Amino acid sequence: MTRAASPTRTGDLQRTVRAQRSGLFWRWTAFRRSLAERPGGALTVVAFLLAGVVAVATGIRGFRGLAEAESLRQTLTEDVRILEAQSSELEDAIGTFRADSAALELRARIHHDLVEPGETVVLLRFPEPVGPPRREPASPEAP
Repeated sequence: MTRAASPTRTGDLQRTVRAQRSGLFWRWTAFRRSLAERPGGALTVVAFLLAGVVAVATGIRGFRGLAEAESLRQTLTEDVRILEAQSSELEDAIGTFRADSAALELRARIHHDLVEPGETVVLLRFPEPVGPPRREPASPEAP
């Protein structure tokens, strides 16, 4: 005597089969079957995967790109360190100028040619240093 499947068991089984066929499991199974039916199908997939690995390792974002990115990071880190040092020097100078107006006036006179009304400006220009006289090469047609 065979026993008929109850409606709840049949419904559960049908739902399970539908879930498997619509999900990733079914797609993977269909893919495996299609590879098995084609001659050289698995070899083609392996070749493409190997080509992809080689392209990534030697390509734009491969090992070379990683080395270039690391080099750029180190350069930028050094630039940031230099700029932070310059920033702290400038902040110290600002503090000095705020505390001492004579230092500010001296800086303005030296670097920005500050002249107050009534002052006479005398600019001294020193001549260029003179070296030994240059000799002209002897011409072959000299008498």
